[in-house]
Amino acid sequence: MPEGLVAEVYPVLRLPRRFFVFDYTIPQEMNLQRGQMVRIPFRDKTILGVVRSVGSKRGNPERLKSVLERVKEWIFDDVEMDFFEWLALETAQSVSAILHVAIPPLPKRIPSLSTNISEGKSLRVRASESEEISRALEKMRTYRECFIHAKDRVQMAAMVVAYAYMHPHDQLAIFVPNVWDATCLLPYLTFAGVTLLTGEESPSPPARSRSGNRCRTSR
Repeated sequence: MPEGLVAEVYPVLRLPRRFFVFDYTIPQEMNLQRGQMVRIPFRDKTILGVVRSVGSKRGNPERLKSVLERVKEWIFDDVEMDFFEWLALETAQSVSAILHVAIPPLPKRIPSLSTNISEGKSLRVRASESEEISRALEKMRTYRECFIHAKDRVQMAAMVVAYAYMHPHDQLAIFVPNVWDATCLLPYLTFAGVTLLTGEESPSPPARSRSGNRCRTSR
């Protein structure tokens, strides 16, 4: 990037609302843009941050610390950044605190697990649940972002499978809190192209039977 630019960065930390952004100089060989995840020095440690904006130096730039590294694998688009900033305003939180909750720790490695899913589990939902699933699918079709509640993994899997068949050209990414949930869901998702990815995680107990799932859809 041109010399003399400064990045406004949201530290990915649970910070009080009074903390907004922190300025960091940008190494000349580094290209940054809004939404880019970076590693930054913060107090006495190195943490993740998300770039809010890039602009000219102001104040005393010689006193600023420098961005250490660009995390190439992760960048948020403008819609996602606007959503995080709107959510912080609506909930009276700092954007940093919202990002801290939204972004999981980056794994040291992400191996692809070789999982045999040739014999999938059948999805059986009660007739009383069919209307509920239909309403959820209509909500996902209508709104770009929505919150869908699934009472158990079977109902969640049924929604995912139905959405996949209705939108065969969409690429779906399903995020769950731990490996246990992923391995329980996988046998239900027998449509082609399913891949399970996991990082280094600590053992987790069985998930609670009720869970809320926030769905992002594209139109």
